Amino acid sequence: MIRIVRYFLTNKRLNHVLLLFVLLAGVNAWRQIPKELFPDVTLNMIDVSGGYPGASAATLDKMAVRDIEDALEGISGIDTTQTVITPGRFDIIITLRDDADPIDVLNKVKNAIDANRQYLPADMVEPVATLLVRKKEVVSLSLASKTLNHAQLVEAAKQIKRQIARQPGVAEVKIFGDSDEEILVKIDTKALEAYGIDPRALLEGVSQLSYIYPVGDIEEPGDYLFVAALHEGNETA
Repeated sequence: MIRIVRYFLTNKRLNHVLLLFVLLAGVNAWRQIPKELFPDVTLNMIDVSGGYPGASAATLDKMAVRDIEDALEGISGIDTTQTVITPGRFDIIITLRDDADPIDVLNKVKNAIDANRQYLPADMVEPVATLLVRKKEVVSLSLASKTLNHAQLVEAAKQIKRQIARQPGVAEVKIFGDSDEEILVKIDTKALEAYGIDPRALLEGVSQLSYIYPVGDIEEPGDYLFVAALHEGNETA
C-alpha cells in the first residue's frame, strides 16, 4: 500500500490524468441516466372504468357494476376490490397480491369483461381495464365567478382543458366538480290508476324524447326497467 502511494506521489501527471478521466466518466454517466422531474410510478393496482352518460349511480350499479364485480371474483391474484360510482361513471379499483403478475391479472380482467359484455347495455361506454400509474400533479386551477352559474363555469373549464391539453408535454388534464344533468322519473302506479292512464302509454311517451341518454328509471313492485330514448326511432332497454 505504501508503494502505491509513493508511486502516485512521484508521478503527479498520472494523478491529473486519472482525475480528468473520472470527471469525464461522471459527466457522461450523468448525461446518460434518464431524468424526470415528475416520474410515473406503476402501482400494483388495476382500474376498471366505464360509464353511461346521464345515468344515476344507482342505475349504473344495477345495470353494469354488479355484473362486472361478479365476473372479477374468480380471478386469481386479486387481493381486494373497491368500487366508486358517480353519476354517469364508475371505477373499480383492484389491488393485486404482492406475488401476482400485474400483466397476467390485467389480461384475465380484460377477458372477464369481454365475457360479461353481452349482459351490459349496448350503448354504454365500454368498460376498460388499465394498470394504474401514479402521476404527479403539476398545476391546479380553481375557477370562481360572481356572474356565471355552475353550468357556465363547467363549460369554461372544458374550454380551458382543451387549450391546456394542446400544449406539448401535457399528458392528462382532469376536471373536478362537473356532473351530468339527469332527470329522475318516478311513477305513482296508484295515481295512474286513478287517472285511468295506461303505464305502457306513459312509457311510450317517455321513450319518444329526443335524447341519447338514459332519461330515468321506472320502478315497479318486483321489476326494474331502464328507459333510454334514441335520437332515431324508439327503443327501451
